[in-house]
Amino acid sequence: MDQMINLFRVNQEDAERVRSSANPPHWHSDYEELILGFSGSINHFIDSEIQQLQAPFVVFVSKKKTHRIEPILGPEDCLLFVIRFKSELLSESLFRLYTSYHGYANLVWKSQAKVGKLKVLVEVLAEELSAEQVDLGICRSLLQTIFDFIERERKLVYPELKMELTGHNQSFGQFLRLLEEGYKRPLGVEDYASQLFMSSRNLNIICRQLMQQSAGELIENRKLMEADNLLLNTELSIAEIACELGYSEPAYFSKVFKRKKGQKPLEYRKEMRKLLS
Repeated sequence: MDQMINLFRVNQEDAERVRSSANPPHWHSDYEELILGFSGSINHFIDSEIQQLQAPFVVFVSKKKTHRIEPILGPEDCLLFVIRFKSELLSESLFRLYTSYHGYANLVWKSQAKVGKLKVLVEVLAEELSAEQVDLGICRSLLQTIFDFIERERKLVYPELKMELTGHNQSFGQFLRLLEEGYKRPLGVEDYASQLFMSSRNLNIICRQLMQQSAGELIENRKLMEADNLLLNTELSIAEIACELGYSEPAYFSKVFKRKKGQKPLEYRKEMRKLLS
């Protein structure tokens, strides 16, 4: 995906086409996906389970997580909105989303009164994305508002989602929480594995099973998401950002950043600010 954010409206005709075509499980290599269902039903395979969802529902699929959506054809016409966005757009909050939605990718919306408000937000985002000159700053604000709106409702309707997970899911959830607390420190896989009372190998196995990334990749990605945030929203120098994120050498931080983003930090700051301004 070349654009920073895309939005697709899926109607009954689109659903019938998906239903009749080859639709194997897949994963997205370079974007996150938010699916909002306002009418119709789907079967969703994710986290090694299949769940049937009746609209209204919300689905969040993080990058590199394998899933498959199959529309269910019935008397009610299908209407879905699929929002695909790159991690950089919500760098300051994306890992919180990973933590919140881990193990709970599917969320059935129970409060009918507020579904209309959610649809209005999505329609406004769709209108902005169809403009001749798209303002990514507005798109980012709208997308963050959509997630905030969903999260508020979710806490009210599903307080049980705070319950502890079991097995690998529990360990991974604990790892993400530790990572949120410690990503600014110079901690490696062994440090986090030690806090979880397991070997580095086992932590890597869990991360690869659940997120298709190693623990080291997740640690690095969390640091770089915060680097995005600091580059876009502060005037800190590259040396200051490197220090803030636990890198001992600014040159090494710049090397890691360029390897992941394809640009040096200052080049990235300039280009992204221009896009978002």
